Amino acid sequence: MIKKVGFIVIGDEILNGKTADKNINFLAKSLDDYGFDLVEVRIIGDVFDTVVETVKHFSKKYDYVFTSGGIGGTHDDITFACVASAFDLEIEQNQEALRRLNVYYKQKELPLTDTRINLAKMPKDCKLIDNSISIAPGVNVENVYVCAGIPKIFNVMIDNILPTMHGGIKVYKYSIFKENLSEGTIGDMIAKIASSYDDVSIGSYPKFHNNSFSTEIVIRSRNKKNLDLCYNDVKSYTDKY
Repeated sequence: MIKKVGFIVIGDEILNGKTADKNINFLAKSLDDYGFDLVEVRIIGDVFDTVVETVKHFSKKYDYVFTSGGIGGTHDDITFACVASAFDLEIEQNQEALRRLNVYYKQKELPLTDTRINLAKMPKDCKLIDNSISIAPGVNVENVYVCAGIPKIFNVMIDNILPTMHGGIKVYKYSIFKENLSEGTIGDMIAKIASSYDDVSIGSYPKFHNNSFSTEIVIRSRNKKNLDLCYNDVKSYTDKY
């Protein structure tokens, strides 16, 4: 069975436009490379009950869940506490996380302030997600991975997590770009071809290129044999134009 993934983006700054999200695209591409399907993304604000209920819902609905944002040490960083509440866990000072932070800030010759100590207040018995950039770890509780919102750190955490996940099935794909050919011209036949292959998806994407409409056709499947057959059908048809 193909493993399904949900992604919860947490942060008032995303919803009010102060920050443009870059993590959705990175996670989607990364999951696709590993053969997992990202099937839902939900963006929510820093509201305790909303985060708790969303984590509960996603955890039951999907095989894997990722969150981004709200794991800093300031008063408005509530994600660790919300995830703990969602799984009926206590928040505790994670000694390994605190040790890493202590070493890091000593090397930087910076004080270990209360705000920095708060970075290690995590759900009890959670697993740590390594962070080679600012050291402060993310956490893994059951099927939920709680990651930083800063894109550079988020990317590092995702790169550490994905090799440990199980159940990905490789997706094969082809792309055909037809310049000066609109999807309205070829859409009927592409739809007919698509209906012949239950396990192959064909995406048609219009593009405005060189002052005219062009079309990119993306063909995807986990069945390489049927993918090749479908691709040959689409290519044979579009080559006529």
